[in-house]
Amino acid sequence: MSMTKRQTNLVTIGLLLGVLLEALDGTIVGTAMPRVVTDLGGISLLGWVFSAYILTSTVTTPIYGKLSDLYGRMPFYLGGMAIFMIGSIACGFAQDMTQLVIFRGVQGLGAGAMMPVAIALAQTVFPPEDRGKVQAAISGAFGIASIFGPTLGGFIVDNFNWRWVFFFGVPVGILAVAILYFNLPESTRRNTENTGKRSVDWWGATFLTLSATSLMLGFQFGGDSTLGWTSWQALVPFTITLVSLVAFLLVEQRVEEPIVPLQTFKKRTFSLVIVVNFLIGAVMIAVLSYLPLFMQGVLGTSATNSGTIITPAMIALVIGTIFTGRLVGTKVEQYKWVGLFAAILLLVSTILMTTLGVQSTEWQVIVYMCIFGFGLGITFPLYAIVISTSMERRNLGVAMGLLTFFRSLGNVISVALFGSILAGQLKTEVVDQIGARLPGEVTSKLPLGELSNAGANALTSPQALEGLRHSFNTVDPSGNLFNTILEALKAALSNSVHTLFIGGAIIAALVLVVTLLLKNERINFARLRQQREAAEGALKQKALESSEAAAV
Repeated sequence: MSMTKRQTNLVTIGLLLGVLLEALDGTIVGTAMPRVVTDLGGISLLGWVFSAYILTSTVTTPIYGKLSDLYGRMPFYLGGMAIFMIGSIACGFAQDMTQLVIFRGVQGLGAGAMMPVAIALAQTVFPPEDRGKVQAAISGAFGIASIFGPTLGGFIVDNFNWRWVFFFGVPVGILAVAILYFNLPESTRRNTENTGKRSVDWWGATFLTLSATSLMLGFQFGGDSTLGWTSWQALVPFTITLVSLVAFLLVEQRVEEPIVPLQTFKKRTFSLVIVVNFLIGAVMIAVLSYLPLFMQGVLGTSATNSGTIITPAMIALVIGTIFTGRLVGTKVEQYKWVGLFAAILLLVSTILMTTLGVQSTEWQVIVYMCIFGFGLGITFPLYAIVISTSMERRNLGVAMGLLTFFRSLGNVISVALFGSILAGQLKTEVVDQIGARLPGEVTSKLPLGELSNAGANALTSPQALEGLRHSFNTVDPSGNLFNTILEALKAALSNSVHTLFIGGAIIAALVLVVTLLLKNERINFARLRQQREAAEGALKQKALESSEAAAV
């Protein structure tokens, strides 16, 4: 049954509240971490507070998507929100860093359902002509969270307690659950497209989880400069990944209801969109993770101001999502041209970033980031709409799960590879830049190894910079030597980040190439409307048959 206008508005609000809740969590938790470490200790586990969440949320997205295809969207979306809130409450009551890491993993288990199933819901319960706008709003929620999240997190920490960073969203989540439970149509409680025997592919889910988790752990450990790619901590997970991936593929070819229907990858459009999203995830992290480092370490921008400078890019991202939502399927039906426009913007902006150096200005960075943000914003709703039009309705959940999964995988792999490249090049650059500015007899007496290790930290942390300055006071009372070394460190960091921007431009070029391979297809709203009406008709027929059987 179609929703009334009131139900449509309430469902839209409920979905946006849930997505915004998840998106805000990713931006406000980082703000609270210094206070968390002060209170709980365990700084060695700090990275795992984020990694545990990323791991569990990423590996579960295709599984939740498939389960929602089999048994209905609403139970898994609301169930995911419930798990997320339970994890949030537990994080707020954590008594040490180990507990916090475990409870962040629980949060991630819930978050894994929220984004892919929300997108699948948006693409099934709303009329086809409204789906672009709703999808744009869902994608734009992440941009809004990036704008206001850090400020909100700082306000909560300064005026209440870091534990309220985790508590504050629970009432919002409860409200979203209530709105959706009472207003989502009956069709979301079960999938009428799957009328046959429904069985969960537990072996496939197990091997998928094992392969994805070990792959991400391998990249995380390999990207750690203290371990390296040849360490056993990296090689063992990569070996497990290979073995479990082979087992996963063998299982999926034999089961009746595979957790990931491999035949979907035979569809050209679906496979190309997955590749594009993986690359977009990689280039997104390459820019958004390391541009603040460049601004703070090379241009001397404070951490607060660097966040402020990123804000226009997030606003441009939101505008890009709105642009796509209002354009695709109404004024422009051949989505390939919109994808090409976005890819060109990503490529142009990343090429411009390769021109940044020690003489660049903050305004240059703002302009380049706005171009990048607008292009990125276009892609988020665009490819969700493309997937929804090219996939069968009964497999839409797993398709959206895979879309989210591969974009997140691109994030993880990019962070590890680019971090490793940065660490390795920075050590070489520091030695070269100092050697180019000071005579050999002076350079030979300097602790170059320590300076290489301290380089980026000294340029981005006022405390670390002051400590480095203090270490030179006795041998360099005039400060001339220190200033020369500081100049060399900035040049070294600039050259190292420049390499990462070149890598980002190469990935953006690949995005353009793969987008060119897409067919110039039209979004067929008529077919989508027929699918929706058929699903509603099947549900009505089933209800009628049930009532007749009960009467007999």
